[in-house]
Amino acid sequence: MIFTQIRVEAFADIVASVEYYDRDEKEIKTVSAEDVRDTMTALGEGSSDLNPKWYVVKEAVTINDRITVTGNVHLILADKAALTAKKGIDVSAGNSLTIYAQTDMLTENTGKIAATTSDYNAGIGGSEDKDGGSIKITGGEVIANSRFGAGIGAGDGGATGSFRTGADGKALIKANSISDTSDEANWKGIIFKGTSGKVYGEQELLYDFSVGGGDTLEIPSGSKLTIPQGKTLELNHSAKLENNGTLENNGKIKKKKAVK
Repeated sequence: MIFTQIRVEAFADIVASVEYYDRDEKEIKTVSAEDVRDTMTALGEGSSDLNPKWYVVKEAVTINDRITVTGNVHLILADKAALTAKKGIDVSAGNSLTIYAQTDMLTENTGKIAATTSDYNAGIGGSEDKDGGSIKITGGEVIANSRFGAGIGAGDGGATGSFRTGADGKALIKANSISDTSDEANWKGIIFKGTSGKVYGEQELLYDFSVGGGDTLEIPSGSKLTIPQGKTLELNHSAKLENNGTLENNGKIKKKKAVK
């Protein structure tokens, strides 16, 4: 059975009943989740491995201060929603964050997170001199960058923490770096570390996708990228596509030249 959508039905201003597809256990589950608002800088207080706390982003939300994850937090990104964390998201050792999208596949409506810092903290992970916690991204479009720390993982001077995607991840992840690559053989999704991107597992582009100038997207051996009919993979300027796996192109691959 394939379930491709999370239904969010609000029954209060803050709390929502959320149905989602658990990629690891391959079954539909329902949880109560709290709306993320622009005044929230602490997530998960009072939560634990046995008592996780759930949140849902349902619209465009900007949080100006660093967000701190405590305990065990699960975050659902509704379609067309976007969370901008202007000072990143702290997930330090002993704490965990799992991110889900509303739809099963990457589309133009997939929920987004942008967590970018210009300091020594990780974009998503430990703060300066702090070890990274446990981070799992199964879906959504996630941008995580730091000037001196990891995009995902440790703050500058800290240890790596852990990073996973789940057995059937469908996320698009762009990070300046990912500290923990010990589980990379099991990653699933389209993941960029700096200018180097890879297709992990079997992924399908359900919207026009652009690879930035200077970036490389590789399809490694054992992985597959499908471009459906009517969709375009655009390579901007000096961007490259390296196919060492399987490319099923029923759409277009377009090279965009620099404007002189």
